[in-house]
Amino acid sequence: MPQNNTTQQPTLPNRIIPFMWHFFRKHKWKFFGVLTTVLITFLVGRVSTKLLFREIIAEIEHFSGDKSAIIEHIGILLFAMIAAEVIAEVSTVLRDILDRHMTPVLRKNINLELLDYTHKHSYTYFTDNMSGSVARKISDIQSSLLDYFYPLITWELIPSIGFLIINIVIFSLIHPLLGGALIAWTIIQFIIMMFSIKKWNVYQKESAEADSIVSGKLTDSLINFMNVKFFS
Repeated sequence: MPQNNTTQQPTLPNRIIPFMWHFFRKHKWKFFGVLTTVLITFLVGRVSTKLLFREIIAEIEHFSGDKSAIIEHIGILLFAMIAAEVIAEVSTVLRDILDRHMTPVLRKNINLELLDYTHKHSYTYFTDNMSGSVARKISDIQSSLLDYFYPLITWELIPSIGFLIINIVIFSLIHPLLGGALIAWTIIQFIIMMFSIKKWNVYQKESAEADSIVSGKLTDSLINFMNVKFFS
């Protein structure tokens, strides 16, 4: 029987969220733990403590009894605020512990899997791409995932979504039109952001490709220069 000599090229997800999840799913419980602790820190540490502090100030301003009894009057609120601060601090420590256990392993796994993915390419790929450029691309991908997208999603995007939901609820309770206006403004901002990100990704990809080519040529040039010096 005739054999099919066509080499099937290796594939990885070509969108950022599936691409990230491809690596993070092996550490999904730690990743979800980080997300949970971030939400707890935000909701308890930022929102609850501010609301409780505002209530304490309001109670003190409107308190008309004996000043010596003011601590007893605000005791429950004060205890709740201290407890919220402790919970937020413990949650922050847990987040840092999970992150420090997960991130180094992820860096190693991403580099090794991308290296293995590169090894499966055809001979033509290696003749068309310099080794230094390929190595730089692997390093850039790993760095982009763990130093940019991962912090962006966990420490900025998730708290921002939580804060937005809280504001929508509060505005809707004040007046439904205010809640609707905030939702409409959010949708408009999201559309503008997505359009800007697509444009930014095109320019960023071109810049990264150019940077990788320059870095690869410099690396290969130095290696070749050293080999010439060594054998001369």
